[in-house]
Amino acid sequence: MTNDGQAAQEIVHDVFLAMLREAGAFRFEASLATWHYRVTLNRCRDQARKDSRRGVSVGLETVEGDVMDEAPGPLETVVSSERAERLDAVVAELPGEMREVIALRFAAGLSYDEIAETLGCPSGSVASRLHRALRRVGERLEALGLTPETL
Repeated sequence: MTNDGQAAQEIVHDVFLAMLREAGAFRFEASLATWHYRVTLNRCRDQARKDSRRGVSVGLETVEGDVMDEAPGPLETVVSSERAERLDAVVAELPGEMREVIALRFAAGLSYDEIAETLGCPSGSVASRLHRALRRVGERLEALGLTPETL
Protein backbone atom coordinates (compact mmCIF):
# COMPACT_ATOMS: atom_id res chain seq x y z
CA MET A 1 0.00 0.00 0.00
CA THR A 2 2.95 2.35 0.49
CA ASN A 3 4.78 1.71 -2.78
CA ASP A 4 7.92 2.44 -0.76
CA GLY A 5 9.95 -0.41 0.69
CA GLN A 6 11.51 1.68 3.45
CA ALA A 7 8.15 3.13 4.53
CA ALA A 8 6.67 -0.39 4.51
CA GLN A 9 9.47 -1.63 6.77
CA GLU A 10 8.85 1.24 9.17
CA ILE A 11 5.14 0.42 9.21
CA VAL A 12 5.87 -3.24 9.96
CA HIS A 13 8.06 -2.15 12.85
CA ASP A 14 5.43 0.30 14.14
CA VAL A 15 2.67 -2.33 13.87
CA PHE A 16 4.74 -4.90 15.74
CA LEU A 17 5.43 -2.46 18.57
CA ALA A 18 1.82 -1.25 18.69
CA MET A 19 0.49 -4.79 18.89
CA LEU A 20 2.94 -5.64 21.67
CA ARG A 21 1.93 -2.53 23.61
CA GLU A 22 -1.79 -3.18 23.16
CA ALA A 23 -1.79 -7.00 23.47
CA GLY A 24 -3.42 -6.82 26.90
CA ALA A 25 -6.29 -4.76 25.49
CA PHE A 26 -7.16 -7.32 22.78
CA ARG A 27 -10.71 -8.50 23.58
CA PHE A 28 -10.90 -11.56 21.28
CA GLU A 29 -14.10 -10.19 19.71
CA ALA A 30 -12.37 -10.55 16.35
CA SER A 31 -9.57 -12.80 15.16
CA LEU A 32 -5.99 -11.85 15.85
CA ALA A 33 -5.38 -11.69 12.09
CA THR A 34 -8.20 -9.19 11.63
CA TRP A 35 -6.79 -7.03 14.42
CA HIS A 36 -3.35 -7.22 12.79
CA TYR A 37 -4.74 -6.15 9.40
CA ARG A 38 -6.69 -3.33 11.03
CA VAL A 39 -3.62 -1.97 12.86
CA THR A 40 -1.54 -2.29 9.68
CA LEU A 41 -4.20 -0.62 7.55
CA ASN A 42 -4.43 2.28 9.98
CA ARG A 43 -0.65 2.74 9.88
CA CYS A 44 -0.76 2.66 6.05
CA ARG A 45 -3.50 5.29 6.07
CA ASP A 46 -1.43 7.46 8.42
CA GLN A 47 1.52 7.13 6.06
CA ALA A 48 -0.67 7.98 3.05
CA ARG A 49 -1.87 11.15 4.79
CA LYS A 50 1.73 12.16 5.53
CA ASP A 51 2.75 11.42 1.95
CA SER A 52 -0.16 13.35 0.47
CA ARG A 53 0.82 16.41 2.49
CA ARG A 54 4.31 16.10 1.03
CA GLY A 55 3.00 15.46 -2.49
CA VAL A 56 4.12 11.81 -2.66
CA SER A 57 1.96 9.43 -4.71
CA VAL A 58 0.82 6.22 -2.98
CA GLY A 59 0.30 2.97 -4.86
CA LEU A 60 -0.15 -0.73 -4.39
CA GLU A 61 3.10 -2.57 -3.90
CA THR A 62 3.41 -5.81 -5.84
CA VAL A 63 3.28 -8.89 -3.68
CA GLU A 64 5.25 -11.88 -4.90
CA GLY A 65 3.66 -15.32 -4.79
CA ASP A 66 5.27 -18.64 -3.98
CA VAL A 67 8.58 -19.38 -5.63
CA MET A 68 8.08 -21.50 -8.71
CA ASP A 69 10.08 -24.66 -9.31
CA GLU A 70 11.52 -23.21 -12.48
CA ALA A 71 12.72 -19.62 -12.39
CA PRO A 72 11.47 -17.38 -15.23
CA GLY A 73 13.96 -16.24 -17.81
CA PRO A 74 15.11 -12.63 -18.20
CA LEU A 75 12.48 -11.77 -20.83
CA GLU A 76 9.63 -13.18 -18.73
CA THR A 77 10.95 -11.30 -15.70
CA VAL A 78 11.03 -7.97 -17.56
CA VAL A 79 7.59 -8.48 -19.10
CA SER A 80 6.11 -9.50 -15.75
CA SER A 81 7.70 -6.49 -14.05
CA GLU A 82 6.34 -4.11 -16.70
CA ARG A 83 2.85 -5.60 -16.34
CA ALA A 84 2.98 -5.23 -12.56
CA GLU A 85 4.13 -1.61 -12.91
CA ARG A 86 1.26 -0.81 -15.29
CA LEU A 87 -1.29 -2.39 -13.00
CA ASP A 88 0.24 -0.76 -9.90
CA ALA A 89 0.07 2.64 -11.59
CA VAL A 90 -3.62 2.19 -12.41
CA VAL A 91 -4.42 0.93 -8.90
CA ALA A 92 -2.46 3.83 -7.39
CA GLU A 93 -4.90 6.24 -9.10
CA LEU A 94 -7.86 4.76 -7.22
CA PRO A 95 -9.35 6.46 -4.17
CA GLY A 96 -8.13 5.09 -0.83
CA GLU A 97 -11.18 2.93 -0.05
CA MET A 98 -10.90 1.17 -3.40
CA ARG A 99 -7.13 0.64 -3.06
CA GLU A 100 -7.66 -0.80 0.42
CA VAL A 101 -10.20 -3.44 -0.65
CA ILE A 102 -8.02 -4.44 -3.60
CA ALA A 103 -4.96 -4.78 -1.35
CA LEU A 104 -6.85 -6.71 1.33
CA ARG A 105 -8.51 -9.02 -1.20
CA PHE A 106 -5.70 -9.70 -3.65
CA ALA A 107 -2.46 -8.92 -1.80
CA ALA A 108 -3.55 -10.17 1.64
CA GLY A 109 -5.99 -12.80 0.36
CA LEU A 110 -8.75 -11.94 2.83
CA SER A 111 -12.35 -13.03 2.35
CA TYR A 112 -15.12 -10.46 2.00
CA ASP A 113 -16.15 -11.10 5.61
CA GLU A 114 -12.58 -10.66 6.86
CA ILE A 115 -12.23 -7.43 4.90
CA ALA A 116 -15.55 -6.20 6.30
CA GLU A 117 -14.40 -6.95 9.83
CA THR A 118 -11.06 -5.24 9.19
CA LEU A 119 -12.65 -2.11 7.71
CA GLY A 120 -15.58 -2.07 10.10
CA CYS A 121 -18.24 -2.12 7.39
CA PRO A 122 -20.81 -4.61 6.05
CA SER A 123 -19.55 -7.30 3.66
CA GLY A 124 -22.01 -5.93 1.07
CA SER A 125 -20.07 -2.66 1.15
CA VAL A 126 -16.86 -4.60 0.59
CA ALA A 127 -18.37 -6.35 -2.43
CA SER A 128 -19.65 -3.05 -3.80
CA ARG A 129 -16.31 -1.26 -3.32
CA LEU A 130 -14.39 -4.13 -4.86
CA HIS A 131 -16.76 -4.29 -7.83
CA ARG A 132 -16.46 -0.53 -8.43
CA ALA A 133 -12.67 -0.66 -8.01
CA LEU A 134 -12.22 -3.51 -10.47
CA ARG A 135 -14.58 -1.86 -12.96
CA ARG A 136 -12.59 1.39 -12.69
CA VAL A 137 -9.29 -0.48 -13.13
CA GLY A 138 -10.69 -2.21 -16.22
CA GLU A 139 -11.94 1.07 -17.67
CA ARG A 140 -8.60 2.78 -17.06
CA LEU A 141 -6.64 -0.09 -18.60
CA GLU A 142 -8.95 -0.02 -21.62
CA ALA A 143 -8.48 3.76 -21.95
CA LEU A 144 -4.73 3.16 -22.00
CA GLY A 145 -5.23 0.67 -24.80
CA LEU A 146 -4.27 -2.28 -22.63
CA THR A 147 -6.08 -5.59 -22.91
CA PRO A 148 -5.66 -8.73 -20.81
CA GLU A 149 -3.38 -10.03 -23.56
CA THR A 150 -1.12 -6.94 -23.50
CA LEU A 151 -1.22 -6.59 -19.74
